[in-house]
Amino acid sequence: MKKTLLFSLLLLLLIGCNDNSSMKTFSKFPEKIKLEGEKSGLKPHFKIAKLNIYDSLLLITESKTENTIHLYNKDDFAHILSTGKIGRGPGEIKSPGFYVFDNENGILWTPDLGKGEIMEWIIDTLLVKGKAYQPAISYKTPSCLWPTPCFSPLNDSVFLYRVQDNPDYYFYAANTKGKIIDSLNIKNKTKIYPDVNKKDLIAARWFLHIVHPSEKKIIITYREADIIVGIDFNGNILFQKQGPDMIQESPANNYMKRTYYSLGATEDHIFGLYKGGYVKKRPKDKPKYSENIFVFNWQGKPIVNLQLNHPTQSFDIDKENNRIITYAADLGEIVCYELPSFLYNNKDE
Repeated sequence: MKKTLLFSLLLLLLIGCNDNSSMKTFSKFPEKIKLEGEKSGLKPHFKIAKLNIYDSLLLITESKTENTIHLYNKDDFAHILSTGKIGRGPGEIKSPGFYVFDNENGILWTPDLGKGEIMEWIIDTLLVKGKAYQPAISYKTPSCLWPTPCFSPLNDSVFLYRVQDNPDYYFYAANTKGKIIDSLNIKNKTKIYPDVNKKDLIAARWFLHIVHPSEKKIIITYREADIIVGIDFNGNILFQKQGPDMIQESPANNYMKRTYYSLGATEDHIFGLYKGGYVKKRPKDKPKYSENIFVFNWQGKPIVNLQLNHPTQSFDIDKENNRIITYAADLGEIVCYELPSFLYNNKDE
């Protein structure tokens, strides 16, 4: 009887140790590396800018100037063209939302909040036609989701839309006509923020996500908690990890501590632009931007904390040149950082 009881306890312990759905914590990264940025001389002076690298191009997208899409050469930062005009005419964007770039297919998706649709810009075609190019294809957004939240293409005919006002789900799936496909919706199976008020989430971007370039895997990071979660396309939890600061503020409070700002990825690593402190203490305060990029592998293992010498608003990984390209908030300039060699030589395992 005692042997049976002991065996049962050991079995339960082993099961608990291998339970991916339980929250694991860590207090520090194995390495901390200070990086020195190299100024590019490119000062686009955008209030809010998002960077994406595609082939030989640096894409900068924003929503506060007449043209919202800007293409540069990523090596010498020479300007190529600007387009995506804000307006009411053919091919123009009435009210821009958060642009999404599909690096695998070279497509920039631009949601138009005023028209309730998403426009498809094929970058290779844009380069050939220049300013004469007009998006030929547009997709309707679900009427139940407004304003259009961040999204990712699941396949050629389905988009995953990040759910903002229902903590029971991470994503709703919808076809190109904006119809929700219930069977493809992805539930939130974690117990993070179990008692949050749904009304407080209506205008809150309470988590970020990135999809693996080739595997059916999604990484979730929280904006007011230093928590990273891995899930599959069915919402099954692959891992949950919290650290190193143990922050878990209410997602409804925009003036408390902020953790993850934006995400980037390679086949082997996830890069999270991380603040870990107050963004604003009062509504009129100027925002404070991140000076750290946390790096994990796709199994959620912490790899390294990269410390930048300029607060950064946005970034992407230039895989060809093994560097991080950033938009430095203090300089209003593109600044580049060399990646440590072990992040592209697969020596972290």
